[in-house]
Amino acid sequence: MEKIIISNLDDLNSILDRLNNDENIDISDIDFNNLATVKIKVYGDEYNGELNSNIIHAMSNYHNELLKVYCVVRYRDLSLKKLSSEDKKLLTIKYEVNAGCTEIINSIKELIESIGEAFSKMTTGMTPKQKTACCILTVLSVAGYFTISEALNYDLKKQDLLTSAQSQLDSQKIDVKKIETIQNGMLSILNGNKQAIEIATNTKNQSQQAYINTVKSFPDVTNIELKNSNLDVKLDKSEISSFVTTNKDKLITEEGTRELIIESIKRTPERLNIICLEIGSDYSFPLSVDLSFIEQDEIDLLFDSFKKSIPVKIRGDFKVRSGVIERANTSNVLP
Repeated sequence: MEKIIISNLDDLNSILDRLNNDENIDISDIDFNNLATVKIKVYGDEYNGELNSNIIHAMSNYHNELLKVYCVVRYRDLSLKKLSSEDKKLLTIKYEVNAGCTEIINSIKELIESIGEAFSKMTTGMTPKQKTACCILTVLSVAGYFTISEALNYDLKKQDLLTSAQSQLDSQKIDVKKIETIQNGMLSILNGNKQAIEIATNTKNQSQQAYINTVKSFPDVTNIELKNSNLDVKLDKSEISSFVTTNKDKLITEEGTRELIIESIKRTPERLNIICLEIGSDYSFPLSVDLSFIEQDEIDLLFDSFKKSIPVKIRGDFKVRSGVIERANTSNVLP
């Protein structure tokens, strides 16, 4: 099959239509190279094209956060400890810093190729169509499409543009709408597949964190511009602050009972520190058990569950972000 080259948002919409028409499009059939460059321009007195500690720190954070995206796809885990030496060789991000204002050009071609290969090697959990849709969502995430689109949407709501700039405003609104359509369409293909939705959610959140942390790394800026092959947004100082504080899903508390698999237990005089995961999920989280609130038979249930690798029902408070449990406290262990 001839390679499908993605150059713009209409190309992505075309792939979405073809997937919805049950056309078989393998990940290896798609050329993502035109999406593999992200530019970050920093304007301010201290940023004149020279490398300084802020820029080096920002590039290091950006790289590490995007490596975690690969870990989510390949290992279902955010820990960089999962990366092998071979992984690290394949996950290079190349930087170019231009003079004038500070323009950092991030080439993420190798990272995108490695993500595509990781999806291609998956043998269980998703249909071929779902793997392709989930891979596209992940590539768009690491290339900053959802983050820049959300920043654009925020910026558009604030603007009081002159009539002469109306055509630019209309074009930006169209692009934001296209991204929303592509995202919702790909997610609908994943509907009902918990593993696929978790991967898409976590890769989006982790990629977003990479861009937020990069923006936060530059003090005393007047403007920051985020640009990829199709989207471009320029934020002033006040917009940067709002973007950083609002562009992250909130952590919510959910009370209830969940069935968990225990991966490890460590006991102290006051509590049990447990690493566990919910049945059907690939993502572990810490569970804290205050020993003053539970009975000995409940403690026995936890250790029995761990030793025999059988599920255990826990009632407690679960801290959840974007549908994924980050941590929990228990009040009861149920037989």
